[in-house]
Order: sequence, then structure tokens, then C-alpha cells
Amino acid sequence: MIKHRVNFTPDYNLISDRTYPAPPKAIFHALLGDNSVVFRSQLSFASTKYFLQKPWATSSKGTLYRDFNVPAMYDGKDCFVQVRQEIDNMEDNTYYTFTHEMSKFELLLGSPYKTVFKIVIVEHISKRSKVFVYSKTYFDRLSVWNPLVIRLNNQVDVNKVRKLEKSISEAVKEIGTHGMIVRAIYLYGKLSHTSKPEAVTSTSVIKFGIVSLFKLGLGKAFSKAYSFAVKSFIKPFQLVVLLLKSLRMNVFLVFIIVLLSFLNLFLAGKTATSYWNTRSASKLAQEYVTKEPRMLQRSVYLKDLESILNENISIAESRPFSLFKQNSFIFNLDADSDWSNYFGSNARDVARSLKSSFQDIGIKRHELLVKLKILKSMEEEIIQAEWQNWLMSEAQKCDYVMDNVVGQIDEVDNYQEGVDNIIEYCHECKKILANLV
Repeated sequence: MIKHRVNFTPDYNLISDRTYPAPPKAIFHALLGDNSVVFRSQLSFASTKYFLQKPWATSSKGTLYRDFNVPAMYDGKDCFVQVRQEIDNMEDNTYYTFTHEMSKFELLLGSPYKTVFKIVIVEHISKRSKVFVYSKTYFDRLSVWNPLVIRLNNQVDVNKVRKLEKSISEAVKEIGTHGMIVRAIYLYGKLSHTSKPEAVTSTSVIKFGIVSLFKLGLGKAFSKAYSFAVKSFIKPFQLVVLLLKSLRMNVFLVFIIVLLSFLNLFLAGKTATSYWNTRSASKLAQEYVTKEPRMLQRSVYLKDLESILNENISIAESRPFSLFKQNSFIFNLDADSDWSNYFGSNARDVARSLKSSFQDIGIKRHELLVKLKILKSMEEEIIQAEWQNWLMSEAQKCDYVMDNVVGQIDEVDNYQEGVDNIIEYCHECKKILANLV
């Protein structure tokens, strides 16, 4: 059983747990590819000044790592942030874990520290990926102020990870939905490797004084106040707009309902009679199909109608019946029907419905005849196959008897007649079989 660890608490603090519509390998290259700047643009407190590109080296543990000092600006001053990235697990398009370490920082209170992020990318259902982001703070020495620094740094990490999530979402959108892995490698590059890693010098500690902390706190307070003010103004406005839209839509819907009600009443009075006549005609046509078993094998054609009507000679010789034969769609299958001879729209509708039912019955009759021919052909094939199989079996029996029995019988009068009959029978079987094959 293969196990992939995704829970690293309580060693680390879980900050983010999100699912993205892209395979793990595409997310991995979007984060750590040679052309990716997703992680290299994310720094605590400071802003990136340049983007660096550096190959990966192999550590003594067999993992891939790279170290670089990122030029950055803090409070208008140039500085360097030392970054180390190390890939712990790399199972192709299934499971990836790596760490992203930044050092060193020092607030007004507490010990110098470094921040380590652990990112886990694991395969999810339907070509999706689940990304877990953990963080941990390492101090150089013990201090009573360290818990306060951890709380402050955790808040900074949360803001940083939110930007990271936004960058991943934008990368997934850029990758698209077809050939995602190939496109991710094309856009963000492969992981280049070097056998001669470049040594990185240690950087000085970036210190944040009381002015920086005040700016940080004031900036957050201003951001929250601004966000609250905007929401306080926009929310009532959105509610008013939604209410107006709802009222206008309700009035429009009521008008449509009333209009449709009047239209339904008008059409109901106009079509009630036609509906019942059509239903009666459909019922009559259905009886033609289901009531009499012989109707399933053949439809009502000219001879059937004549045999039915000629039972009453007075009807068959009447003038109405003669005129009916001239205009009936049954007696005139190839001619176009003249519906103008029917008086009233109801009679015309019933006649059209009857003709449609008559044509449907003819189609069913044709389908049944075709199926019957197919079944007959299949029966003939089965009979032929059974006959040929039986002859082959008899021929095999004959070969066995000729090889193992007849050859061992002496020419004695008592057995010769029976042997001759067997030989004659076997020759006849093989002759018939040869003609079949």
C-alpha cells in the first residue's frame, strides 16, 4: 500500500488547504519551474527587487535543493533575503512535497528567526490537485517575546499565502484545460540540474524597528477600515438594486401569467371539440392494431375493405359508396388526398388523423415482414450449420472406424457384408460433405 502524508501538524501550522483543477505535475512546475516567479515574488515584509533563476543541485540526502540570495527592498533600503528550497518527495504526477525557507528576520522584540513553508501537492479526483500549505517559525534563541512574534508572523504568512493562492489560480487559468502538463512545462520551464552548486554567502539579519511595526499595524488598520467602509456603502446599495430588480421582475411575471391565462381560456374553448374527435380517432386506430390479432400481420388494404363492405350488397352498390371510393385515401393510395370534400374542420382533422394511423400500421406491417424474412434466413442458416456439423461428426467417426476397426477384420464372409455397408455409408457422407463445403 502506498501512503502519502498530507498532515504535518502539530510540527507545522496549517495555513491553506485548497483544490485546483489541474494535475499535480502542472501545479509543481508552475511553482518551481525555471521560468516560474510565483515563489520568488513572495517575501515577508520586503518587496522583491530582482527575479533570480538558478538550477537545482543534489544534496547528500538525495533530495534536490537550491540556495539563492534574493535582492529586495525594505522600507526604501536595499537588502538580501536568503532563500532555500528543497524537494523532499517527487512522485510523478501523484505526490510532491517541498520546503521554502526564508531567513533571517528580527522584530523589535524577540529572537532572530527564519520562516519555513512546507507545501504538499497530492493527486485528487478527476485530474485535480489538492495543495496544503504549512508554516513554521524557527528562532535562534529562547525569548519570552517569541510567542508574540509567532502570532504576528503567522498573520503575515496568512496574507502571503493568500497571494500565493491567487498566483496559483492565475497559473491554472493560464495553463488551460487541454494538455495541461505539457503546457505547464512549456510556460514555466523544467527543473534544470547542476552537479556543481554555487555556494551562497550568509546574509545579514533584516531588522524591523518600532517605526516599521507601527507602519505595518497602521497599514493593516487602514486596510480593514477602508474595506469596512466600502462594504458598508456597497451592501445597502446592492440590496436596493436587488429589491428594485425583484419588484420589476415580479410585475412582469404577473403580467405574463395573466396574459397566458386569457390565452389558455380562449384556446381551450376553440379546441375542446377537436381534441375529443382526435382522441376518438386515435382510439379507433389503436383498436386496428391491438384488437384483432391478424392486424399485427397485415394492415387494412383494398381487398380487406371490399370483403368487409361487400358483405352488405346494398351498401357496396350504393351511390354514396361509389363516391366514397373515388375520394377515399384507402382506395386511392397513390393519389393526394383532397380534404376539401369533408364538411367542417372537425371532420377534416379526424380524416387526417385516420390517414396517419393507417400509414403507421402499414409501416409496422412492413417492419414485421422484414423481421420475418430475417428470422427465416437465420433458421435456414442454423439448419444448414447443424446438418454440416452432423456430417463432419459422422466423417470423423468413419475415419476412426476405418483406421482402427476395419483394417483389423479378416476377410470373412460373416463380416464382409457389414464392412462393405460401412465403407459405402462413409463414402456417401464424405461426398455430401464435400459438396456442402
